[in-house]
Amino acid sequence: MKNPSTLFHRHKKTGATLIELIVVIFVVAALASLIIPAFRRAQQSAQAGVCISNLKNIGSAFRLYASENDNLFPAARFANRGETNLYRQNPSGKNWQTEIHPYLRDVKSYGEARGNADIYVFCPTYVNEYRKDPDAKKLQASGYGMNNSLATGSWDYRFNSVLIKSTARAILVGDSDDYFLKVTKNLEPNKGDRYSGYSDRCGDPVRHLGKANYVFVDGHVSTLDQEEAATFFDDYGKL
Repeated sequence: MKNPSTLFHRHKKTGATLIELIVVIFVVAALASLIIPAFRRAQQSAQAGVCISNLKNIGSAFRLYASENDNLFPAARFANRGETNLYRQNPSGKNWQTEIHPYLRDVKSYGEARGNADIYVFCPTYVNEYRKDPDAKKLQASGYGMNNSLATGSWDYRFNSVLIKSTARAILVGDSDDYFLKVTKNLEPNKGDRYSGYSDRCGDPVRHLGKANYVFVDGHVSTLDQEEAATFFDDYGKL
C-alpha cells in the first residue's frame, strides 16, 4: 500500500508573498534614495571641475591678451560712445568674452544650446540651468562674469592691468548670471529678478554645491562660499 503522504502532497509555492514584495520595494527605494543623491553630487562635482578648468583657461587668456595689447585688459562691456580712439574701447565692438576668445585654448562651445555656435566657454552647470528654463534669460552670458570694479574708470574702456592692486586678492572672473560680476553678503542667489539690469544679483555664489568658482588676476582659481567671495570684493575696494 502506498504511503498516504505520497497521495496527498501540497504544491510548493512558487510566487512571492505580498509581504516579500513590499520588503523588496522598500529595499529598492531605500537604495535609490542613497544612490541617486550620490550620483547627482558626483555629477555636480564633475561639472564644477570643468568650470575650474574653464576659469584657468580664461585667466590665461586675459594674460595673453594683455601681453599683446600693451598690458591692457578688455573692457567688461562695449558701448558705442562715438570714440575715435579705438585704443580705449574693445576693438571687437563686443564685451570681454569676445575680446579674449582668440586667446582661449581648446574651446568647447555650448553655442548649440541657444542656436549660435559663435560663443566662448560655458559653465556646464549654467548650461543645464538654462536648458531647464530657456525663458529665464539669454545664454550669451556663458555663466561667467567679469569683475568690472577692477577698472579705474568706466567699465566701457580697456584699462592697464599693471595698475590692478593686489592681484592675488583681486577676483577677475567668476560664476555669474550675466557678463559682469559682483557678490555681496546680502545677495539672494538665483532670485527671480536676478537678470534685471546691473545690480548685486549678477553673481551666482551657490552654483556648485553651495559655492562658486573664481579666477583671480594672478591666475589662481578658488572655490568660495558667498561670504568668502563677498569679503574679497569688500577688501579689494579698501586697498
